[in-house]
Amino acid sequence: MNDPRIGIALLNIPTDNFRFDQEAMTQKQIFIAQKIPWFGKLSLRSQQAAMKAIRQEAILKAKRLELAREIAMPYYELGFVTSGQKTNERLIKMLTQLLRVSETRYSTGQGLQQDVLQAQVELSKLLDEQITLAKKRRTLEDRINSLLNREPFIPVTPPESLPYPDPALKIEELQTRALTMNPWLKVKQAEIELAGVGIELARKDYWPDLDFKVAYGQREEDFNGRDLPDFISTSVVMNIPFWKKTRQDKKLEATKFNHQAALQSYQNLANGLPHKIDALVTDIRNLQKNYKLITDALIIFNQRITCSASIKNVQNLKKFWAHRFCLRILVIMYLICKRKKHHETIFKKIHLYSNLWFDQSVDSTDHRGGFRHESHRRTEINGYKSTGFGKGTKSRND
Repeated sequence: MNDPRIGIALLNIPTDNFRFDQEAMTQKQIFIAQKIPWFGKLSLRSQQAAMKAIRQEAILKAKRLELAREIAMPYYELGFVTSGQKTNERLIKMLTQLLRVSETRYSTGQGLQQDVLQAQVELSKLLDEQITLAKKRRTLEDRINSLLNREPFIPVTPPESLPYPDPALKIEELQTRALTMNPWLKVKQAEIELAGVGIELARKDYWPDLDFKVAYGQREEDFNGRDLPDFISTSVVMNIPFWKKTRQDKKLEATKFNHQAALQSYQNLANGLPHKIDALVTDIRNLQKNYKLITDALIIFNQRITCSASIKNVQNLKKFWAHRFCLRILVIMYLICKRKKHHETIFKKIHLYSNLWFDQSVDSTDHRGGFRHESHRRTEINGYKSTGFGKGTKSRND
């Protein structure tokens, strides 16, 4: 409903002397007017306002979820970077000790200059990585503070010792929940209802609005001294849809197109959500398998490298670089074997190579820094016969 209007007016004033008592129809008038929409328009506008409020509320919920996701991603990334910094510090201490041993052995004539240079190169790489990790941590903290709308910089405590998530993921159940609880679907649903109300309002525009007016006119005594009675006037004004082809028809057509676009947008989102859920569940399951592969094999293998490469047990520095090279090769093998059917193969190779290379009763390097094990005996690994790492022939059985 529009606000009422009030006004004043001077009517029928003669222009020769501008007196109020010369003519009988001269009057001072005050009026009040109210425009009333056609029947049904007011309720439709109320529905339209309610639909807009519902839509904005759904958008607010969707934005909150997006903000929570945008904060969670750098927060857990911060925990990963912090863990990397701790590992980097331990490796720097370890390589610093190794560099001192290399320099001592080289100064006494028992070591090679190549060992010293290689240790210096590896140490410089770790120091460069330390700077990169510190920069990345500060960037993540700035990102979190910005998302939380904090004015000064506040250090963020990273997560530590997170439990392993093992949820029971049922794709059909998740798809159903997504179709019923997704906030953007509710936004699209509100847009459909809003467009439907707009169509009804566009149809009502063919009917005119009514403008009621009530006026009171006060008259002065005439020049003969007669007391003239005052006037009360009423009127009703309505618009005529004379230009309906260029106004009302176009507006109705536009609202119908808006309704079709809202329906199509809702349908596209509803059709795409199940596929997104399926892809997300697949990624989570693959990440769980990769996590178990890393924790059950690669981390154990890395720990055995660290123990075997301790300063107390190192008799030849080339052994440490050989172990480090082996770890790089196994990590590359893990990244290549992403498919499920290759996981078992990589497990067998990791356990076999770890037992082969870290048997303390057998020296793993010769005077040239190469690998040997019991005079290069041939070992069959999943159909491959090998005399050393990286050299092998396919078994005829395969």
